[in-house]
Amino acid sequence: MRIIHADEKPYLSDTANRKLNRIFNNRFSSFILCLLFIFISVFSAPVNIDAASACDYPVMRITQQEKALQNKLFLSAPKAVIDRQIQKQLQSFESGSSFSLLPYLYYIPEERDQGYIGNCWVWAGTGCMEIALNVQLGITDRLSIQYLDSLYNNGEGDDWAGNGGFASSFADFYDEHQFIISWSNINAHYQDYES
Repeated sequence: MRIIHADEKPYLSDTANRKLNRIFNNRFSSFILCLLFIFISVFSAPVNIDAASACDYPVMRITQQEKALQNKLFLSAPKAVIDRQIQKQLQSFESGSSFSLLPYLYYIPEERDQGYIGNCWVWAGTGCMEIALNVQLGITDRLSIQYLDSLYNNGEGDDWAGNGGFASSFADFYDEHQFIISWSNINAHYQDYES
């Protein structure tokens, strides 16, 4: 994959470009996928409170007003279209069983650590986008977290990406920028671990 500079857009074949445009234009599907990914990430695995951890990370606290806004966005969003292959897999499972999307994601747990930064929404949204690109286009590249962190509200101030955000913020960012950056590009790897 070639390096994408700030003043240029990546080259993609016409077919890939049309497919990517369909993904980006289906903003609400991405929004719903992000919410689903966050829900699964937070609530699917039991947490062992007694387990010793190397460090204690802060917990995101949202206000009642933020919670009401997110509920409103969720309830007003159209239903997401699910990939037929995944739909078939889901239908084959017994009620109450689990299903993992990890096979569709380049996943090394130690490398997916946001550290002390409040950008879980960027990690979740990027993970959803990586899964969507894999399922829909067969693209398995890991995508940059740092790209959004550095550009979202100029990467600074009280409202930079590391101070919290939501799936709708993620969708708005990519609606505006219209392209993604691979983790392997120069300076695209995650650098805000302890910012």
